[in-house]
Amino acid sequence: MAILNMNRVLFTALFSIFVFASSLVMAQDAVFVRSGIHSDYARLVFDWKKPVSYTLSQNDQGLVLTFNDTAPLSTEALDLSSITDVSSVQRVSNDNENLVVQIKTTKNEKSDYRHFKVGDRVVLDFLGKNENVTAKAPPPKTPQKEIPAAQPAPPVKKAEQKAPAKPPSKTEAASKAIVKAVANPAISVDAAPLRNEASDLDGAGRVDSDIMAEAPDLQPHVITVSLTEAVGLAAFRRGDDLWIVLDRVDINVPPQLEGPQTDKFPAFERFGLKTGTAYRLKMPKNNALRLKSEGGGLVWRLVLSPSKTDETSPALPERRFDSGSIVRGGTIFWPIQQTTKILDVPDPDIGDVLKVVTVRRASQFSGKPYEFVDFAVLESPVGLTVEPKTDIIEISRVQSGVEISRPDGLAISRSGDIQRRKMRKNVTEAE
Repeated sequence: MAILNMNRVLFTALFSIFVFASSLVMAQDAVFVRSGIHSDYARLVFDWKKPVSYTLSQNDQGLVLTFNDTAPLSTEALDLSSITDVSSVQRVSNDNENLVVQIKTTKNEKSDYRHFKVGDRVVLDFLGKNENVTAKAPPPKTPQKEIPAAQPAPPVKKAEQKAPAKPPSKTEAASKAIVKAVANPAISVDAAPLRNEASDLDGAGRVDSDIMAEAPDLQPHVITVSLTEAVGLAAFRRGDDLWIVLDRVDINVPPQLEGPQTDKFPAFERFGLKTGTAYRLKMPKNNALRLKSEGGGLVWRLVLSPSKTDETSPALPERRFDSGSIVRGGTIFWPIQQTTKILDVPDPDIGDVLKVVTVRRASQFSGKPYEFVDFAVLESPVGLTVEPKTDIIEISRVQSGVEISRPDGLAISRSGDIQRRKMRKNVTEAE
Protein backbone atom coordinates (compact mmCIF):
# COMPACT_ATOMS: atom_id res chain seq x y z
CA MET A 1 0.00 0.00 0.00
CA ALA A 2 2.84 2.40 0.85
CA ILE A 3 4.46 1.73 -2.52
CA LEU A 4 1.15 2.41 -4.28
CA ASN A 5 0.73 5.72 -2.47
CA MET A 6 4.30 6.66 -3.33
CA ASN A 7 3.67 5.93 -7.02
CA ARG A 8 0.56 8.10 -6.94
CA VAL A 9 2.49 10.99 -5.39
CA LEU A 10 5.29 10.62 -7.94
CA PHE A 11 2.82 10.48 -10.83
CA THR A 12 1.02 13.59 -9.54
CA ALA A 13 4.30 15.48 -9.20
CA LEU A 14 5.48 14.53 -12.70
CA PHE A 15 2.10 15.42 -14.18
CA SER A 16 2.18 18.84 -12.46
CA ILE A 17 5.68 19.50 -13.79
CA PHE A 18 4.58 18.50 -17.28
CA VAL A 19 1.55 20.80 -17.15
CA PHE A 20 3.65 23.67 -15.81
CA ALA A 21 6.32 23.21 -18.50
CA SER A 22 3.70 22.97 -21.24
CA SER A 23 2.00 26.16 -20.08
CA LEU A 24 5.38 27.92 -19.91
CA VAL A 25 6.23 26.91 -23.48
CA MET A 26 2.81 28.05 -24.67
CA ALA A 27 3.25 31.39 -22.91
CA GLN A 28 6.62 31.92 -24.57
CA ASP A 29 5.19 31.13 -28.04
CA ALA A 30 1.98 33.09 -27.56
CA VAL A 31 1.02 36.16 -29.57
CA PHE A 32 0.40 38.96 -27.10
CA VAL A 33 -2.22 41.52 -28.06
CA ARG A 34 -2.21 44.93 -26.40
CA SER A 35 -4.10 48.17 -26.86
CA GLY A 36 -3.36 51.86 -26.89
CA ILE A 37 -5.47 54.97 -27.24
CA HIS A 38 -4.49 58.23 -28.94
CA SER A 39 -6.29 61.47 -29.70
CA ASP A 40 -7.10 60.51 -33.32
CA TYR A 41 -7.21 56.71 -33.19
CA ALA A 42 -7.30 53.61 -30.98
CA ARG A 43 -4.71 50.89 -31.61
CA LEU A 44 -4.45 47.10 -31.29
CA VAL A 45 -0.96 45.55 -31.58
CA PHE A 46 -0.35 41.83 -32.13
CA ASP A 47 3.20 40.98 -30.99
CA TRP A 48 4.65 37.94 -32.72
CA LYS A 49 8.09 36.42 -32.12
CA LYS A 50 8.86 36.33 -35.85
CA PRO A 51 7.71 38.00 -39.08
CA VAL A 52 4.34 36.76 -40.34
CA SER A 53 1.89 37.63 -43.08
CA TYR A 54 -1.82 38.12 -42.59
CA THR A 55 -5.11 38.95 -44.27
CA LEU A 56 -7.88 41.16 -42.92
CA SER A 57 -11.52 40.54 -43.77
CA GLN A 58 -14.96 41.56 -42.51
CA ASN A 59 -17.97 39.60 -41.31
CA ASP A 60 -21.21 40.45 -39.58
CA GLN A 61 -19.44 40.72 -36.20
CA GLY A 62 -16.58 42.98 -37.24
CA LEU A 63 -13.05 42.20 -38.47
CA VAL A 64 -11.22 38.90 -38.87
CA LEU A 65 -7.40 38.65 -38.79
CA THR A 66 -6.05 35.48 -40.38
CA PHE A 67 -2.33 34.78 -39.95
CA ASN A 68 -0.17 32.34 -41.91
CA ASP A 69 1.20 30.61 -38.79
CA THR A 70 -0.03 28.82 -35.68
CA ALA A 71 0.25 30.28 -32.17
CA PRO A 72 -1.84 30.70 -29.02
CA LEU A 73 -3.29 34.15 -28.31
CA SER A 74 -2.71 35.97 -25.03
CA THR A 75 -5.00 38.85 -24.06
CA GLU A 76 -3.57 39.41 -20.57
CA ALA A 77 -2.23 42.86 -21.49
CA LEU A 78 -5.35 43.86 -23.42
CA ASP A 79 -7.50 46.67 -21.98
CA LEU A 80 -10.60 47.55 -24.01
CA SER A 81 -12.19 49.77 -21.38
CA SER A 82 -11.19 52.99 -23.20
CA ILE A 83 -11.73 51.72 -26.77
CA THR A 84 -15.34 52.24 -27.80
CA ASP A 85 -14.84 50.70 -31.26
CA VAL A 86 -13.94 47.19 -30.03
CA SER A 87 -15.99 44.99 -27.72
CA SER A 88 -13.84 41.83 -27.70
CA VAL A 89 -10.79 40.12 -29.23
CA GLN A 90 -10.69 36.33 -29.23
CA ARG A 91 -9.17 33.39 -31.07
CA VAL A 92 -11.61 31.39 -33.20
CA SER A 93 -9.15 28.82 -34.63
CA ASN A 94 -8.13 25.45 -33.22
CA ASP A 95 -4.72 24.69 -31.69
CA ASN A 96 -3.21 23.09 -34.80
CA GLU A 97 -4.62 25.62 -37.26
CA ASN A 98 -3.29 28.98 -38.40
CA LEU A 99 -4.23 31.66 -35.90
CA VAL A 100 -7.53 33.38 -36.69
CA VAL A 101 -8.71 36.26 -34.48
CA GLN A 102 -12.24 37.65 -34.36
CA ILE A 103 -12.39 41.34 -33.46
CA LYS A 104 -15.93 42.34 -32.57
CA THR A 105 -16.43 45.98 -33.48
CA THR A 106 -19.07 48.67 -33.35
CA LYS A 107 -17.86 50.18 -36.66
CA ASN A 108 -17.67 47.96 -39.72
CA GLU A 109 -17.08 50.50 -42.46
CA LYS A 110 -13.71 50.07 -44.17
CA SER A 111 -12.87 53.79 -43.95
CA ASP A 112 -12.88 53.60 -40.14
CA TYR A 113 -9.65 51.59 -39.76
CA ARG A 114 -6.17 51.01 -41.14
CA HIS A 115 -3.65 48.18 -40.70
CA PHE A 116 0.06 47.57 -41.33
CA LYS A 117 3.13 45.63 -40.15
CA VAL A 118 6.14 46.91 -38.19
CA GLY A 119 8.79 44.20 -37.94
CA ASP A 120 7.24 41.29 -36.00
CA ARG A 121 4.13 43.28 -35.06
CA VAL A 122 0.78 43.63 -36.82
CA VAL A 123 -0.98 46.93 -36.05
CA LEU A 124 -4.69 47.69 -36.42
CA ASP A 125 -5.88 51.28 -35.90
CA PHE A 126 -9.48 52.43 -35.46
CA LEU A 127 -9.68 56.03 -36.65
CA GLY A 128 -11.67 58.75 -34.94
CA LYS A 129 -11.49 61.27 -32.12
CA ASN A 130 -11.19 59.79 -28.65
CA GLU A 131 -12.68 61.75 -25.78
CA ASN A 132 -10.95 59.47 -23.25
CA VAL A 133 -7.53 60.89 -24.10
CA THR A 134 -6.44 63.66 -21.77
CA ALA A 135 -3.58 66.00 -22.41
CA LYS A 136 -0.41 65.05 -20.63
CA ALA A 137 0.67 67.50 -17.99
CA PRO A 138 4.18 68.88 -18.48
CA PRO A 139 6.75 67.25 -16.24
CA PRO A 140 7.51 69.24 -13.09
CA LYS A 141 10.63 71.29 -13.22
CA THR A 142 13.49 69.96 -11.20
CA PRO A 143 14.33 72.46 -8.46
CA GLN A 144 17.80 73.93 -8.75
CA LYS A 145 20.03 72.98 -5.89
CA GLU A 146 21.81 75.87 -4.18
CA ILE A 147 25.55 75.62 -4.77
CA PRO A 148 27.46 76.42 -1.57
CA ALA A 149 30.29 78.87 -1.67
CA ALA A 150 33.68 77.40 -2.37
CA GLN A 151 35.65 76.52 0.75
CA PRO A 152 39.45 76.47 0.92
CA ALA A 153 40.80 72.96 0.58
CA PRO A 154 42.37 71.52 3.74
CA PRO A 155 46.14 71.12 3.68
CA VAL A 156 47.36 67.76 2.41
CA LYS A 157 49.27 65.76 4.96
CA LYS A 158 52.69 64.46 3.97
CA ALA A 159 51.61 60.88 4.53
CA GLU A 160 48.71 61.25 2.08
CA GLN A 161 49.29 60.51 -1.57
CA LYS A 162 47.26 61.58 -4.53
CA ALA A 163 45.24 58.89 -6.24
CA PRO A 164 46.61 57.90 -9.63
CA ALA A 165 44.95 59.59 -12.54
CA LYS A 166 42.18 57.59 -14.21
CA PRO A 167 43.04 56.34 -17.68
CA PRO A 168 41.18 58.24 -20.42
CA SER A 169 37.90 56.75 -21.58
CA LYS A 170 37.47 55.40 -25.10
CA THR A 171 35.55 58.52 -26.07
CA GLU A 172 38.33 60.82 -24.78
CA ALA A 173 40.99 58.76 -26.53
CA ALA A 174 39.01 58.88 -29.78
CA SER A 175 38.57 62.64 -29.58
CA LYS A 176 42.31 63.17 -28.92
CA ALA A 177 43.13 61.00 -31.91
CA ILE A 178 40.80 63.08 -34.10
CA VAL A 179 42.35 66.35 -32.88
CA LYS A 180 45.83 64.96 -33.56
CA ALA A 181 44.83 63.89 -37.06
CA VAL A 182 43.42 67.32 -37.88
CA ALA A 183 46.51 69.07 -36.52
CA ASN A 184 48.91 66.80 -38.41
CA PRO A 185 47.86 66.26 -42.07
CA ALA A 186 50.59 63.68 -42.51
CA ILE A 187 48.58 61.14 -40.49
CA SER A 188 45.07 62.17 -41.56
CA VAL A 189 42.87 59.43 -42.92
CA ASP A 190 41.61 59.98 -46.46
CA ALA A 191 37.86 59.39 -46.66
CA ALA A 192 35.83 57.48 -49.21
CA PRO A 193 36.05 58.77 -52.80
CA LEU A 194 32.98 60.99 -52.61
CA ARG A 195 32.81 61.64 -48.88
CA ASN A 196 34.70 64.57 -47.29
CA GLU A 197 35.94 65.63 -50.71
CA ALA A 198 35.91 69.28 -49.64
CA SER A 199 38.64 68.62 -47.07
CA ASP A 200 40.92 67.37 -49.86
CA LEU A 201 40.45 70.58 -51.85
CA ASP A 202 40.13 73.40 -49.35
CA GLY A 203 41.63 71.96 -46.15
CA ALA A 204 38.35 72.02 -44.24
CA GLY A 205 38.26 70.15 -40.94
CA ARG A 206 36.66 70.53 -37.54
CA VAL A 207 36.05 68.63 -34.31
CA ASP A 208 32.66 68.74 -32.63
CA SER A 209 33.01 70.20 -29.14
CA ASP A 210 30.35 67.78 -27.88
CA ILE A 211 32.31 64.68 -28.84
CA MET A 212 33.49 64.30 -25.24
CA ALA A 213 29.93 63.78 -24.00
CA GLU A 214 28.83 60.20 -23.47
CA ALA A 215 26.16 58.94 -25.87
CA PRO A 216 22.85 57.91 -24.25
CA ASP A 217 21.92 54.25 -23.95
CA LEU A 218 18.90 53.94 -26.22
CA GLN A 219 16.82 50.97 -27.36
CA PRO A 220 15.14 50.49 -30.76
CA HIS A 221 12.18 52.73 -31.63
CA VAL A 222 9.87 52.97 -34.64
CA ILE A 223 8.42 56.12 -36.20
CA THR A 224 5.29 55.58 -38.29
CA VAL A 225 3.70 57.95 -40.79
CA SER A 226 0.28 56.56 -41.70
CA LEU A 227 -2.14 58.46 -43.95
CA THR A 228 -5.36 57.82 -45.83
CA GLU A 229 -3.84 59.03 -49.12
CA ALA A 230 -0.44 58.26 -50.64
CA VAL A 231 2.26 60.83 -49.97
CA GLY A 232 5.84 61.46 -51.10
CA LEU A 233 8.32 61.60 -48.23
CA ALA A 234 11.95 62.29 -47.38
CA ALA A 235 13.85 61.91 -44.11
CA PHE A 236 17.27 63.15 -43.08
CA ARG A 237 19.47 63.62 -40.04
CA ARG A 238 21.24 66.89 -39.25
CA GLY A 239 23.26 66.63 -36.08
CA ASP A 240 20.89 65.20 -33.49
CA ASP A 241 17.79 66.41 -35.38
CA LEU A 242 15.69 64.00 -37.41
CA TRP A 243 13.56 65.65 -40.11
CA ILE A 244 10.61 64.07 -41.92
CA VAL A 245 9.38 66.01 -44.96
CA LEU A 246 6.12 65.31 -46.83
CA ASP A 247 5.09 66.69 -50.22
CA ARG A 248 1.60 67.82 -49.14
CA VAL A 249 0.57 70.96 -47.23
CA ASP A 250 -2.53 69.47 -45.58
CA ILE A 251 -0.69 67.10 -43.22
CA ASN A 252 -1.62 67.90 -39.62
CA VAL A 253 -1.14 64.53 -37.91
CA PRO A 254 2.49 64.22 -36.71
CA PRO A 255 4.52 61.03 -37.08
CA GLN A 256 3.99 58.53 -34.27
CA LEU A 257 6.99 57.41 -32.17
CA GLU A 258 6.78 54.02 -30.46
CA GLY A 259 9.31 52.27 -28.26
CA PRO A 260 10.35 51.61 -24.66
CA GLN A 261 11.97 55.04 -24.08
CA THR A 262 9.65 57.56 -25.72
CA ASP A 263 10.00 59.73 -22.62
CA LYS A 264 13.56 60.54 -23.77
CA PHE A 265 12.22 62.17 -26.96
CA PRO A 266 10.30 65.46 -27.16
CA ALA A 267 7.24 65.97 -29.36
CA PHE A 268 7.59 66.52 -33.10
CA GLU A 269 7.74 70.15 -34.25
CA ARG A 270 5.67 71.04 -37.32
CA PHE A 271 6.89 73.43 -40.03
CA GLY A 272 4.57 74.53 -42.82
CA LEU A 273 6.23 74.77 -46.24
CA LYS A 274 5.01 76.39 -49.47
CA THR A 275 4.26 73.05 -51.11
CA GLY A 276 4.69 70.56 -48.27
CA THR A 277 5.00 69.90 -44.55
CA ALA A 278 8.04 69.17 -42.38
CA TYR A 279 8.35 67.63 -38.91
CA ARG A 280 11.46 67.80 -36.76
CA LEU A 281 12.34 65.49 -33.85
CA LYS A 282 15.17 66.55 -31.56
CA MET A 283 16.73 63.22 -30.62
CA PRO A 284 18.84 62.74 -27.47
CA LYS A 285 22.21 64.45 -27.76
CA ASN A 286 25.12 62.44 -29.16
CA ASN A 287 22.89 59.46 -29.87
CA ALA A 288 24.28 56.66 -32.01
CA LEU A 289 20.97 55.53 -33.49
CA ARG A 290 21.06 54.03 -36.96
CA LEU A 291 18.25 54.86 -39.35
CA LYS A 292 16.45 52.49 -41.69
CA SER A 293 13.30 53.17 -43.71
CA GLU A 294 10.47 50.90 -44.83
CA GLY A 295 7.24 51.19 -46.77
CA GLY A 296 5.94 54.03 -48.90
CA GLY A 297 2.68 55.49 -50.15
CA LEU A 298 0.13 55.26 -47.33
CA VAL A 299 2.39 53.90 -44.59
CA TRP A 300 6.02 54.81 -43.93
CA ARG A 301 8.23 53.53 -41.12
CA LEU A 302 11.60 54.70 -39.79
CA VAL A 303 13.42 52.25 -37.54
CA LEU A 304 15.81 53.86 -35.02
CA SER A 305 18.20 51.22 -33.71
CA PRO A 306 21.44 51.41 -31.70
CA SER A 307 22.74 48.29 -33.44
CA LYS A 308 23.47 47.63 -37.08
CA THR A 309 20.32 46.98 -39.10
CA ASP A 310 19.88 44.90 -42.23
CA GLU A 311 21.80 46.57 -45.03
CA THR A 312 19.77 48.15 -47.81
CA SER A 313 21.68 49.41 -50.83
CA PRO A 314 21.43 53.19 -51.31
CA ALA A 315 21.60 54.97 -54.65
CA LEU A 316 25.24 55.91 -55.39
CA PRO A 317 26.20 59.23 -57.06
CA GLU A 318 27.73 59.38 -60.52
CA ARG A 319 30.25 62.01 -61.71
CA ARG A 320 29.78 63.57 -65.13
CA PHE A 321 32.06 66.11 -66.81
CA ASP A 322 31.96 68.49 -69.74
CA SER A 323 34.77 67.88 -72.23
CA GLY A 324 37.65 70.37 -72.05
CA SER A 325 36.96 71.53 -68.48
CA ILE A 326 39.84 71.16 -66.02
CA VAL A 327 38.73 72.69 -62.69
CA ARG A 328 34.98 72.91 -63.05
CA GLY A 329 32.42 71.60 -65.49
CA GLY A 330 31.30 68.66 -63.35
CA THR A 331 27.79 67.43 -62.59
CA ILE A 332 26.59 64.94 -59.98
CA PHE A 333 23.78 62.59 -60.99
CA TRP A 334 21.95 60.61 -58.31
CA PRO A 335 19.95 57.64 -59.68
CA ILE A 336 17.08 58.11 -57.22
CA GLN A 337 13.82 57.23 -58.93
CA GLN A 338 10.12 57.83 -58.19
CA THR A 339 10.77 61.40 -57.02
CA THR A 340 7.78 63.67 -56.39
CA LYS A 341 9.01 67.18 -55.44
CA ILE A 342 12.02 69.30 -54.53
CA LEU A 343 11.11 71.29 -51.42
CA ASP A 344 12.86 74.23 -49.74
CA VAL A 345 13.16 73.45 -46.03
CA PRO A 346 14.48 76.28 -43.79
CA ASP A 347 16.45 75.17 -40.73
CA PRO A 348 15.64 77.70 -37.96
CA ASP A 349 18.70 76.72 -35.91
CA ILE A 350 21.27 77.07 -38.71
CA GLY A 351 19.49 79.78 -40.69
CA ASP A 352 19.96 78.18 -44.12
CA VAL A 353 17.59 76.52 -46.59
CA LEU A 354 17.96 72.86 -47.52
CA LYS A 355 16.84 71.28 -50.79
CA VAL A 356 14.86 68.11 -50.05
CA VAL A 357 13.82 65.59 -52.70
CA THR A 358 10.80 63.49 -51.73
CA VAL A 359 10.13 60.00 -53.14
CA ARG A 360 7.27 57.51 -53.36
CA ARG A 361 9.11 54.47 -51.92
CA ALA A 362 11.54 54.00 -49.02
CA SER A 363 13.90 52.01 -51.27
CA GLN A 364 14.96 55.26 -52.98
CA PHE A 365 17.53 57.05 -50.79
CA SER A 366 21.09 58.42 -50.82
CA GLY A 367 22.20 56.95 -47.47
CA LYS A 368 25.37 58.20 -45.78
CA PRO A 369 26.43 61.89 -45.80
CA TYR A 370 28.71 63.28 -48.52
CA GLU A 371 30.83 66.44 -48.60
CA PHE A 372 31.72 68.44 -51.74
CA VAL A 373 33.19 71.89 -52.39
CA ASP A 374 29.91 73.41 -53.59
CA PHE A 375 27.39 71.44 -51.52
CA ALA A 376 26.90 68.68 -48.96
CA VAL A 377 24.45 65.80 -48.87
CA LEU A 378 23.05 64.98 -45.44
CA GLU A 379 22.44 61.47 -44.15
CA SER A 380 19.14 60.53 -45.78
CA PRO A 381 17.40 57.21 -45.06
CA VAL A 382 14.59 58.33 -47.42
CA GLY A 383 15.01 60.51 -50.50
CA LEU A 384 17.84 63.04 -50.89
CA THR A 385 18.70 66.21 -48.93
CA VAL A 386 21.20 68.76 -50.24
CA GLU A 387 22.86 71.55 -48.24
CA PRO A 388 23.98 74.17 -50.81
CA LYS A 389 27.16 76.13 -50.03
CA THR A 390 26.44 78.70 -52.72
CA ASP A 391 23.26 80.30 -54.04
CA ILE A 392 23.88 79.18 -57.62
CA ILE A 393 23.58 75.43 -56.97
CA GLU A 394 20.93 73.93 -59.25
CA ILE A 395 18.98 70.78 -58.35
CA SER A 396 16.57 69.28 -60.85
CA ARG A 397 14.54 66.14 -61.30
CA VAL A 398 15.55 64.45 -64.53
CA GLN A 399 14.76 61.14 -66.13
CA SER A 400 15.66 58.29 -63.74
CA GLY A 401 17.20 60.51 -61.09
CA VAL A 402 18.28 63.86 -59.67
CA GLU A 403 20.95 66.15 -61.15
CA ILE A 404 23.04 68.61 -59.10
CA SER A 405 25.04 71.29 -60.93
CA ARG A 406 25.86 75.00 -61.19
CA PRO A 407 26.10 77.28 -64.27
CA ASP A 408 29.91 77.03 -64.51
CA GLY A 409 30.02 73.41 -63.37
CA LEU A 410 30.84 71.76 -60.04
CA ALA A 411 34.37 71.50 -58.67
CA ILE A 412 34.63 67.74 -58.17
CA SER A 413 37.52 65.31 -58.56
CA ARG A 414 37.71 62.92 -61.47
CA SER A 415 37.96 59.20 -60.85
CA GLY A 416 41.62 59.15 -61.92
CA ASP A 417 42.53 61.86 -59.41
CA ILE A 418 40.79 59.90 -56.64
CA GLN A 419 42.73 56.74 -57.48
CA ARG A 420 46.06 58.62 -57.49
CA ARG A 421 45.21 60.18 -54.10
CA LYS A 422 44.44 56.75 -52.68
CA MET A 423 47.76 55.41 -54.05
CA ARG A 424 49.68 58.27 -52.40
CA LYS A 425 47.88 57.51 -49.12
CA ASN A 426 48.82 53.83 -49.32
CA VAL A 427 52.48 54.70 -49.99
CA THR A 428 52.52 57.13 -47.03
CA GLU A 429 51.07 54.48 -44.73
CA ALA A 430 53.64 51.91 -45.93
CA GLU A 431 56.49 54.24 -45.03
